[in-house]
Amino acid sequence: MKETQINELFDLIKIHCKVEGDVAPNSSCYIPRNLILFYNNENRIIGHIELCFECGTSESSNNLRENWDYCKDDVKDFFKRAGIKYFVDSKEKEEKERLFLDSLKTKKNKQ
Repeated sequence: MKETQINELFDLIKIHCKVEGDVAPNSSCYIPRNLILFYNNENRIIGHIELCFECGTSESSNNLRENWDYCKDDVKDFFKRAGIKYFVDSKEKEEKERLFLDSLKTKKNKQ
């Protein structure tokens, strides 16, 4: 990515989302399928941020510890504009993913 895109991405994932329903910081889903890797000048990975678009939570490497309380839709829009494919990139796939996750929750609750 270009430096302007990197700055925009950091701005998006640092903003504490105020859109109701767009972030769920206490969710237990956490099945991240989106990973942002950071490389140094020698092309070695120096950090990462995992994003779960299902529940809106995230995890990161120790050197990037921060509360990444991001707005899912804003980050998805950024990925699309930047040409970055993410795991579930259409409303149809999102609905299939939601139904699948709901079925897992149902099975877990019956056990």
